[in-house]
Amino acid sequence: MTNSTDGKIIRLSQHLNLDEFTYSITAIRNKIDNTLPQSLMPNARLCAEMIFEPVRALLGGIPRTINSGYRCQRLNQLVDGSPTSQHMAASAIDIGMRDGENIYLAFLKLLKAKDFVFDQLLIEGVSASNPLSGWLHASWNSLNVRGKLDSGFHPNAVQRKDVMIVTFDTEGRKSTRSVTIAEAIQWAENRLEKLNAKRKA
Repeated sequence: MTNSTDGKIIRLSQHLNLDEFTYSITAIRNKIDNTLPQSLMPNARLCAEMIFEPVRALLGGIPRTINSGYRCQRLNQLVDGSPTSQHMAASAIDIGMRDGENIYLAFLKLLKAKDFVFDQLLIEGVSASNPLSGWLHASWNSLNVRGKLDSGFHPNAVQRKDVMIVTFDTEGRKSTRSVTIAEAIQWAENRLEKLNAKRKA
């Protein structure tokens, strides 16, 4: 499964290409065609330029693993994504952490970056049993009405700067909280403090 044309790599931005943005092992295993519709190409490029590139730069300018970019409706349903997921609009991206990288520090860097503008920023998949697990989800609102896919291209759409924390307890139960940026910073700093104290003990 490829989105390339005649073997040529299609770049969405300097450090992100279309195949990376649409790749899904789940789609491959389930024989789902996750090709990006041409009508959503402007959204994908905007997400790459306004979200992926700033995140990559803020987190050290090193190569990043894309856990999820564009998802077709069938793929989104299969991975239990939200019915209004911005992944289906090619406007969201999930970025994995590198081995040994502290997800709380990464989250804090994005929260405190004055020039980083986003529609949604989530820290996801952090578990009680593995406090450094998880990934960061960030999106750019390029749709006129969020959650409704259309062919419109709205580069000046309002970015809400919504922040959410998604964690799992020791029994695997999921918890999702919507918080302010200040609350998210306090949460991440508290997590860091507890983690550092545990290491020193």
